[in-house]
Amino acid sequence: MTVDRLRYLSYILLFLFPVIVSAQPKCYFEHYGSDDGLPQHSIMDIHQDKNGFMWFATWDGLCKFDGYNFKTYRILDESSKQIWGNRIERIYEDINGYIWITLPYERKPLRFDPKTEKFMGLRFLKEYADLTFSYKNIITTKSGKVWFVSDHTGAICIPDIKFSVEIYNKSSKHIRTNRIYTVHEDSQGNSWLLTDNGLYQISKEKKITDLFVEKTSRGGDKFSQSFYSVLEMKSEIWFGSDMGRIWIYNKHSGQFRLMETHSSSKIQDIKSIDENQILLVTNSDGFFIYHKASDKMTHYTKDNLHDMRTNTIHSSHIDRDLNVWLELDCIGAARFNTEDNTLKHYDTKVETAVSNVFPPNFFILEDQNGRTWVHPRGGGFSLFDKKNDRLIPFYNEPQSVDWRFSNMLHCAFSDKQGNLWLSTRSQGLEKIIFKNDLFSTRIIDENIHTTVNNDVRCIYVDSQKRMWVSTKLGKTFVYDRHKKPLGYICSDGSIGYGDPLKGTCYSILEDDRNNIWIGTKGDGVYRLQTQTGSNKYKIAQYKSSDKDLYSLTGNSIYSIFQDNKKRIWVGSYGTGGLNLFENKNGGRFINIKNHLKGYPSTGAQIRVISSDKYGNICVGTTLGLIVFSSDFEYPESIKYNVYNRQEGDNSLHSSDIYDIRTTRRGETYLATFGGGLSLINQVDPKGFPLGFETYTTRNGLPSNIILNIIDDRHSNLWIATEGNILKLDTQKKEFETYSEASRMLSGATFSEGSRCVADSGIIYFGYSKGLIYLDHDQVSNNTFKPYVALTKFQISNKDIAVGEDSPLKENIDDLKYIKLNHKQNIISLEFVALDYVDPARIIYAYMLEGFDKEWIVTQNQRFANYTNLAPGKYRFKVRSTNSDGVWMNNEHILDIEITPSFWQTGWAYLLYIAAIIFFIYLIMRILFVFYRLQDKIKLEHEQAEMKIRFFTDISHEIRTPLTMIVSPVENILHNSHPPEDIKSQLQLVLKNTNRMIRMVNQILDFRKVQKQKLNLQKTPVGDYVEEICNGFTDISRDKHIDLIINNEAGNELLWIDRDSFEKLLFNLLSNAFKYTPEGRRIEVSIRPSKKDDLIELQVKDEGTGMTRDVQNKLFVRFASFNKDKSKPSTGIGLSIVKEVADKHHAKITVSSEQNKGTSFSVFFERGFEHFQNDSNIILSHADNSIEVSTRQISDPEIKNLPESETPDTNYSILVAEDDTDLRQFIKSMLSPHYHILEAADGKAGYNLAVEQLPDFIISDIMMPEIDGLEFLQKIRNRTETSHIPFILLSAKSDIESKLHGLEYGADDYITKPFSVNYLKARIENIIRQRKSLIESLSASSPKQTSAKKDLKDKQPVSITQADEIFIVKVKDEIFKNMDDSSFLIDDLASAMAMSRTVFFKKIKSLTGQAPVDFIRDIRMNHAARLLEETSYSVKEIGYMVGISDTKYFTQCFKKKFNTPPSEYRNRAKSSL
Repeated sequence: MTVDRLRYLSYILLFLFPVIVSAQPKCYFEHYGSDDGLPQHSIMDIHQDKNGFMWFATWDGLCKFDGYNFKTYRILDESSKQIWGNRIERIYEDINGYIWITLPYERKPLRFDPKTEKFMGLRFLKEYADLTFSYKNIITTKSGKVWFVSDHTGAICIPDIKFSVEIYNKSSKHIRTNRIYTVHEDSQGNSWLLTDNGLYQISKEKKITDLFVEKTSRGGDKFSQSFYSVLEMKSEIWFGSDMGRIWIYNKHSGQFRLMETHSSSKIQDIKSIDENQILLVTNSDGFFIYHKASDKMTHYTKDNLHDMRTNTIHSSHIDRDLNVWLELDCIGAARFNTEDNTLKHYDTKVETAVSNVFPPNFFILEDQNGRTWVHPRGGGFSLFDKKNDRLIPFYNEPQSVDWRFSNMLHCAFSDKQGNLWLSTRSQGLEKIIFKNDLFSTRIIDENIHTTVNNDVRCIYVDSQKRMWVSTKLGKTFVYDRHKKPLGYICSDGSIGYGDPLKGTCYSILEDDRNNIWIGTKGDGVYRLQTQTGSNKYKIAQYKSSDKDLYSLTGNSIYSIFQDNKKRIWVGSYGTGGLNLFENKNGGRFINIKNHLKGYPSTGAQIRVISSDKYGNICVGTTLGLIVFSSDFEYPESIKYNVYNRQEGDNSLHSSDIYDIRTTRRGETYLATFGGGLSLINQVDPKGFPLGFETYTTRNGLPSNIILNIIDDRHSNLWIATEGNILKLDTQKKEFETYSEASRMLSGATFSEGSRCVADSGIIYFGYSKGLIYLDHDQVSNNTFKPYVALTKFQISNKDIAVGEDSPLKENIDDLKYIKLNHKQNIISLEFVALDYVDPARIIYAYMLEGFDKEWIVTQNQRFANYTNLAPGKYRFKVRSTNSDGVWMNNEHILDIEITPSFWQTGWAYLLYIAAIIFFIYLIMRILFVFYRLQDKIKLEHEQAEMKIRFFTDISHEIRTPLTMIVSPVENILHNSHPPEDIKSQLQLVLKNTNRMIRMVNQILDFRKVQKQKLNLQKTPVGDYVEEICNGFTDISRDKHIDLIINNEAGNELLWIDRDSFEKLLFNLLSNAFKYTPEGRRIEVSIRPSKKDDLIELQVKDEGTGMTRDVQNKLFVRFASFNKDKSKPSTGIGLSIVKEVADKHHAKITVSSEQNKGTSFSVFFERGFEHFQNDSNIILSHADNSIEVSTRQISDPEIKNLPESETPDTNYSILVAEDDTDLRQFIKSMLSPHYHILEAADGKAGYNLAVEQLPDFIISDIMMPEIDGLEFLQKIRNRTETSHIPFILLSAKSDIESKLHGLEYGADDYITKPFSVNYLKARIENIIRQRKSLIESLSASSPKQTSAKKDLKDKQPVSITQADEIFIVKVKDEIFKNMDDSSFLIDDLASAMAMSRTVFFKKIKSLTGQAPVDFIRDIRMNHAARLLEETSYSVKEIGYMVGISDTKYFTQCFKKKFNTPPSEYRNRAKSSL
């Protein structure tokens, strides 16, 4: 609900119109009806509670109003117990804030609790549901007690907020009467019941004392005294009784004394007029004035007051001027003047002469502004005019032209701000806001029927204190110093009422010579020069002309300014912008057309020109601020500084500058359109701006569109927006708006550039209907502090009602703390400031501490919305301005707590922590036990590993010295012919050496079995066992032991790792042969198990047997049970058996008897299911054919080697071996055939290889500095050495090590101990293969290409990928320069980024040819292809392959192909 509403908003400004009633107050009306939310148009009572809410008693419920919205509470909505309707008659508020209402039909009082929004009454209580009580009046007391009094049923007291009930009547035996006139609570807390049968005093302790009570019924009413009125003074209480008696009670003594008035009427009212006079009102005998000082009493009746029309008085009122207003038993109102003791009766015109149409309803109302409002008996609501001693009908006189509503009211009320609320019988509610006389208006042109006549565009006060005012009609009016009109400026230079000066004035200036400059829109500039002895001005007009370079840039002049150098600046709007006047040749202008070439193009549209305290010229344009110094010698030398809107808070918020003002304190402010008000707050030493501070709606501005600014003598800044006036206190940086101004505008708007301040201090603003002016010294701040209330609370956009099951146990406004659960985290709060003057002008700021980082300022949006609030504690704060925009310290605070779900509570986190600690403890305990067991197992495993590693390392270390034994012995036996006795000894050495090798291999086999995965294949197990056993026939024959093989497995197929199975059976047989004497037998059986679905492998011997203790330790690693210490065993063989059996999920059983033999049985499961969960298996689907490896040491490669060719002694071989003896031995074996280079480690070997580029490299793997694999990798990664063949020597004989070496690019991998003959054979084979490769790489003819393919199919080609790429690059470079006879070897080496020497060795090593021969071969091969495929002549082909000498070409070709070129072509053709 706002004052801006056009539907029924009235604007009364009496000084604008010739109004008959001049004393009528200036005010604004706003009507409220059912369309605005009022439940019903008949309002019987109005009340404003302690917070400021307005309450209305309507015929359809109790209504609350906050300035924006009405909210209605209906009794029938809650309970219909003995309640017949929602019609309410009166409203009362007790000290606790409860609202008490009376129902006219039921005559029952109800209490409404604003906190719970619930009604409560006597009938709502079970024990009083049938109580019959008809009230006459409700009386609230300072102690909080509420009394209901009745004429027939006594009195009821509600002593506390719990709605306890105390009944005082005959039935309750507390008092002896049922008629109670009133109740009074004295200053000591005693309650006095005034009845028709005496007085009753009820103490705070509820002790009842009766006074003047007739306790018998013999006298009836004859002997009883009635008490009707009471007045408490400092030490006495006066009680009015019958027969004009006044009983005076002394508070100190507790005694009564009687004062007689000698009237026969009852004293119905006693009131204090002042400290000396007391009013005593009778019901039918006029009234008395008692003078305490003289102890005299004056009786006034119609007999001694000629204007008193009757002695019957119904009520009285004493106003602040000590006038006594009397409601007489007649139409009208009477006023008794206590100063001159005169009475005047006021009659008013009423709408009907029939007085019983509506109740008399007499009341007197005094507002905060000192006005007295009178509603006489019978109607005619009026304002009492004290000066003229009359009642002025308040816009309600029947048949009057200014009649607005009925003059018969139900009620009237003046709120805390002095606003008047009227409930009229013309249906509805009227709110009247009174004008405060801060602002005044004036029309300029008496013709108010056109919109432009009074639309003021410019205001100026000259040195003679005359005011110049221009309107958009085209007239510039002039007023003298007393603001009397002198006329307007005429075209002949006079001020009068002739032909007006052509053009609409937009700017005015008086220069230092008292010339008046007038800038127009469309007609350029006028200069009005004063003439001596004449009242007329001499007029000179300046306009823009395309033919005159020194004319104005445009004819729309918005601003004229004179700087501190007395120069005149003219700002045009549209083209060119700035003009500087020069008084030459009758006047000319310096501008962008001539000497102001540097003026920015953004300044074409100038609105205002001003200066700052430094004298700098400030030009406000539509595209920014332009500032330049006034200290310049020539216009061409001016340097302009341009400021416009940029990102960041330190710049202008809008580039459209409407006004510029430098205050008396030297502060320069800029008014912008859409960007608020900006202050230049940082300048450089010359005064040019460096930064701006901007004030917007976030800082309290009602709008960011600022049209005019002007400062008063206190340097306060007065600001005009489009529809309001406000003041900025430049020291406190606080804004204050004036709603009065916006109401006066009533839809009109202020005009740009129309503002000035007179010498008297009066500030003028032009607007579309004339002038608004104010005396800033008379303007006082609005200090009213409205209460900020919370009026609505929503969760998830749904209104939350007050209730037991609701988050709101009380009204949201009464809560200081609200608790919500985690699901109620989307909330909205509506707030309102209870200022009823102009609620639409109120600005609010709110924030939610814990969520918002700063205050959120809003005006039209009165809802604070928050979504997805995290569990926690928040504090919602809201504050506001009053309706004049003054910020008040009226902060309303509501603490909000959103409780977490259980899993987010502290107890939950405590449980989480406890659970985490428990689980950590449990895990730590498990880990402790696990790691303890693991450490134990690890220790055992490490001990076993240490043994294995020790034997493994020893085995590897043994291989090198074994090489030094085997190789020389074999060399002697192979190449020499020693004597037989020496030969037999050498063979014995070789035999025992081979035995040691087998033992080393056995240790390595165990290591291998542990690490490698099972390669499972379906195997005919019976046949496989026979094949393995066949390998032991020779040894059985030599030892005279019968080896019996029982194959009962038939066609059984078993999933086994054949290699591991072979090791298992081999070790079982080896063990059997070891412990079985000659002449005995060994039996091997393979058969299906009789009991289970298993396959049994049994090895049974007739050997020495074992004890039980030996059997228990049989499969322990490295355990030897051989009693013959001269033949110790490693104890590894049976460990291998156990390891293989476990990996196959097989079961081993052993039975043995000493001297009878031993039987080993291994039971294998059929099928594949028992391997399903194993991760260390490889499934092979190869065929079922079986192939058994041999265990004898042999060199099949040596046997199959071809006859050795005579080695090329020019070949160099690098031997890298850290063992000096082995290195020297290899050197001695190879030096007769090759040139040997030596290196003791890998690093030295690599450096030597790079330096010498050997033809072959032999390297050990395990070497210091750089091992053999890294040595190999570095050789292969270097282009110069990548081609060199490389053989690795190692003690590691497992297949993984071999594959690893070959993957690095080794040409061969030879394990120690090795045969020297085998090494020499491998060297020769690799060299021979390399030569074949050389031939294939140099081939180019189709036949040779085919030969190359055949060669690749037959033999492995030992060349690295890097070497292949190198050869391809070389051949590409040769083909690129094929026809260039000057292409040399140096050119080719340079193209390959190598030196000639390195390139020569590389090509020689890879191709076996010198580079010149390699190039010649390629050229000849190309020539052969050309001869086969083209018809070029021999000479042409010679040129095409880079040989210009035909004879030399023929010789080279014949040398290559053993035939001249011509014959080669003929053969090629004939073969086709």
